[in-house]
Formats: sequence, C-alpha cells, structure tokens
Amino acid sequence: MPETFLCHDGECWITPEHVAEARRRRSPGLVVGPRVLYTPLDFDRERGHWLARALGAEETPLGDVAVQSRAVDLRLPEGQLTGLIGPIGAPGTVSTLEAALALGARQIFFFGVCGSLHPDLRIGDLVLVERAIREEGTSYHYLPADAPAVPSPRLLALACEVLAEEPHRVGTIWTTDAPYRETRTKVARLAAEGVLGVEMETSAVYAMAQFRGVEALSVQIVSDQLVGERWTGISRETFQHRCEHAVRLLARLALLFPLSAVGGG
Repeated sequence: MPETFLCHDGECWITPEHVAEARRRRSPGLVVGPRVLYTPLDFDRERGHWLARALGAEETPLGDVAVQSRAVDLRLPEGQLTGLIGPIGAPGTVSTLEAALALGARQIFFFGVCGSLHPDLRIGDLVLVERAIREEGTSYHYLPADAPAVPSPRLLALACEVLAEEPHRVGTIWTTDAPYRETRTKVARLAAEGVLGVEMETSAVYAMAQFRGVEALSVQIVSDQLVGERWTGISRETFQHRCEHAVRLLARLALLFPLSAVGGG
C-alpha cells in the first residue's frame, strides 16, 4: 500500500469525537463502557440483541454508537460489558469502534467469523488471532506499511489461559477486502505458509487499536472452509449455538481482565 495513505500531520477534518458529540445529542447520556464486545454477526434481529440472549445478561439499550450499529449495556453477575453489533468489513468496523473509543471504550474484544484454509480447522472451531495479514485498505491509514497487525500481548496471553481446556487454535489470519477474490492458488499458498483462515476486519481493528493506544483481541469462529473440491458454507443448525458458546467464553475473558490494566501495551 502507498505510504501516502498514512496521515503524518495527524490533523483530520472529522474526528471520532465529532461523531460521539452528535450521538450524545441524539441519545443524551450515551456512554460506552471500557470493555466492548463487538461483533458483525446479527442473529434474529427481530428478537433483540443476541449478545444479551447468549450471555443471559440484563440489557439496557444504549442506542446507535455509529451508523448501522446497535449498542447495549450488558450486566452480568461478574461485571458489566458493552455489547456492540456493527457493520461487516474493515472500514465500517473501524469507524464504529473509533466512535466507541470516543464514547469511553478502552478494550476491544472482537468476535468475528473466518473461512478455514485447512481441513482440520472445521466449522465451529475457535481461532485466537496473534497476527493478521494486512490485505485491506483501512489499516494503512493507521500504521506504516511494514508494521505488523497484532493484538494486545496481555489479552492474548490471558485468552490462552482462559481457553486452555477449550479446543482452539492460535495463529495468523488473512484479512481481505475482497471475499470473492480468494483464489485457489492464493489460498493454497497461504495455507502452506501456515495461515489459518481468512476474514474481513481483524488487521484493521488491530492497527486502529495500536494507533489509539488501546487493547484489542480478535477471536474468530470458523464459518466455512476453503478446502477440498468445493467451498463448504455455514451450517446454521449448529453454527449459532457455537457462536453463543464462544461469546460466553469471550465475556468471561473480558470480565477477568482488570480494568486497572487497560491502556497498557
């Protein structure tokens, strides 16, 4: 990506604070908690916020943090989270999370879906992303082209402890803007290099978090497989159940991490 994508002078016409101010005018008192559980998945919208249902949490609607986003305050016996359902893809996700940071967020727990590049990484399996290949455009506005997109080391280490008895993989994910250009040749090459899967947000989320000095971790659930002769898509019968289980694990992780540690690297 051209280095000119990076804004070196740091002064921008529109800032997240502008968006936060406008949202507060529409929803007085709108505040996002320091821990944000974000996902682009939206199951059964007509039944409310699926994150609250999955966690069995008492929920209070907060309103839209940004365009096409829905935030709720999630109260659990162990603590409090902000649940945020937002757009798919790097630009929309990062724009939403920027607004959330301006409204008070300090930790981002991102729950997304990825396509597996390996036959032994199956639909419903979990992946902790320790590095993301930057093949989207958004991250290049936040970090130099040669900088790695990585999570908070402390969040990743704690996640490995929390998930010690839960089947999962830790590794590299390929983030792309073009899901219909995942060619067989490229998938085979990346799989041979050890890349676990492909998705559309993580490298941008990590880049933005590094730039803003907050902590982020991406946990992916395998939704499809790019292996064999034909693409194998989502099996809805079991997929939502696995997503709900993963969200409960992620909420447990979020609530275990001390807020006093937020903001460190």
